[in-house]
Amino acid sequence: MRQPQPDEGPTTDQPAGAGGSDPATSPAPWRGSAAVPPPRPRQRWWQRDAPRTDQPPPRDPTLQLPPDGFAEDDPATRTPVDPWAAADPWPAGQPTDPPDGWPGADPSTPEPVAFPPPVSPPAPTSPPDPPPPVAGPHPPPPVAGPHPPNPSRLPVTRPPVTGPPTPTGKAARRQRRQQRRRRRWPWKTTLFTLLTVACCCGCPAYYGKPLWDQYPANAALPGQIADLRLSDDGSSQETVARLEGEMRTAHLLAEDTFAGVYRDGNGKLVVLYGITGFRMTPGSDLDSEVGRISDAYQMDAVDTFETGARGTHLSCGTGVSDGDDVVVCAWADHGSLGTALFTRRSVEESATLTGQLRSQVISRK
Repeated sequence: MRQPQPDEGPTTDQPAGAGGSDPATSPAPWRGSAAVPPPRPRQRWWQRDAPRTDQPPPRDPTLQLPPDGFAEDDPATRTPVDPWAAADPWPAGQPTDPPDGWPGADPSTPEPVAFPPPVSPPAPTSPPDPPPPVAGPHPPPPVAGPHPPNPSRLPVTRPPVTGPPTPTGKAARRQRRQQRRRRRWPWKTTLFTLLTVACCCGCPAYYGKPLWDQYPANAALPGQIADLRLSDDGSSQETVARLEGEMRTAHLLAEDTFAGVYRDGNGKLVVLYGITGFRMTPGSDLDSEVGRISDAYQMDAVDTFETGARGTHLSCGTGVSDGDDVVVCAWADHGSLGTALFTRRSVEESATLTGQLRSQVISRK
């Protein structure tokens, strides 16, 4: 059902004079809806913050025409005048139509074509005579003509090279990279080969040389070493048997054992004993042997001495054996392990003599 608008008059449902009021002065009855305002003009997004106005934009003044029209003397409504309207295109006294003999009078008659006259070639002219020489004290210098070209400075013309076209772009860059790889490959291969040989052969040779220099080894006691002589009396034999048994018990994997008692002319005593066999870590084995005999000889102030040979280690210290002060020295290498006791000698002298005993007793197979 259509709702009546606020500006409409009274409906037929209620007479105009109902309620005792004049329709012209009485307010409009309430109809249950408010008047809808007209829509506002649309604005751009960058004009959203600008204040809005409900007034329409001003109209173009050029579109507004005067109500009474334009005046007669208005230049805008004045009729344009052709300045050439009174001019005659034909000269005075000439007929307006062309004569009968005029080429363009009959359209079917083609216009004659005029050809230019033949031009004869110019006659050859002789060169002008040179001017007579001017008499004077100094004749003019002769004019030098052009110099002949130097054959050595002429550009060399080479025949065109026939072959595959030169690559450009990505193909040229790819070809240059391949050429650089070919040039780098030989020295890279050589360097890699040298490093491989150094790592595979140099390192084992450096660390493995002491192994094959010191193992396998044999022990043989000579009858005399410097001023020392091997003693073979009964007490010396008992000492040798006891020491060999102790070494065999302490080192079950030993290949051989040796022991001997040496004396010099001054009554100084040297007792030597040890074992032979392969040892991967002679330094650690020497520390273990010194720790084992330290309690038996009450050793103290143990010092390490340089032997001058890789893989050979030597330690010496002072101790007590059968109530006498002794110097105890022990050595170890990849093929042997030995101990020597010295009486009435200094530690330095005992260390030097231990090296001589080792070199005389231990031999390499």
